[in-house]
Amino acid sequence: LRPGDRLPTQKELARRLGISMSSLREGLQYAEGVGLIHSKHGVGTFVQKVSAEKLFESRQAPILSRFIMLEDEEWQDLLQMRSILETAAAAISARRITPEDLAKLEETLDLMKQNLGALGDKEKFIEADLEFHNIVIRSAGNRLLEQVYLNMRDLLWRHQMTNFQVRGVDRKAMEAHGRILEALKSGDPRRARLAMESHIRYTIAVATRLMQARKVKDA
Repeated sequence: LRPGDRLPTQKELARRLGISMSSLREGLQYAEGVGLIHSKHGVGTFVQKVSAEKLFESRQAPILSRFIMLEDEEWQDLLQMRSILETAAAAISARRITPEDLAKLEETLDLMKQNLGALGDKEKFIEADLEFHNIVIRSAGNRLLEQVYLNMRDLLWRHQMTNFQVRGVDRKAMEAHGRILEALKSGDPRRARLAMESHIRYTIAVATRLMQARKVKDA
């Protein structure tokens, strides 16, 4: 269902979902409470547009991020924000990261290697990828920055699922993560920042090409 679409009647929804009317009403109240739908008395219940702006304003950001449908411009803004935040986090982490977190980064990199290519589990690869970035950000020691990343995580997961449809992206990502890890081990903030910047710049370039290809197809 797209923003603006009207939901079926409550009776029809309950029948389709195989649940009681009371459970349905509770679910609809919850969905309206987090801003996913809006009820108009005597007219019906409609899907609401949830923007990136609403995502970061809402206390329910981790929930909304699972459902939000971004426009291409919002995806570009999100990726640009990721570049700004994560390159800075990598530089800070280079001086603060602990041996324990470096060991965890090694583990996530190994998991990525195990799920590389057509025979690997793409979802496990992406989870390891995102956890790698989460560890880097957490190592920066800024709780607000970590919370922003957590709010973005579901969106980034969907972004990665799209990017990884392109052959070879997973291998390039794994190699880039290896360079980031080596930079963090060196304790050199500049090297860590440049390694992260190069990696995210590549992912943005892939996403941009996919967006442009979709626009040409839809034209």
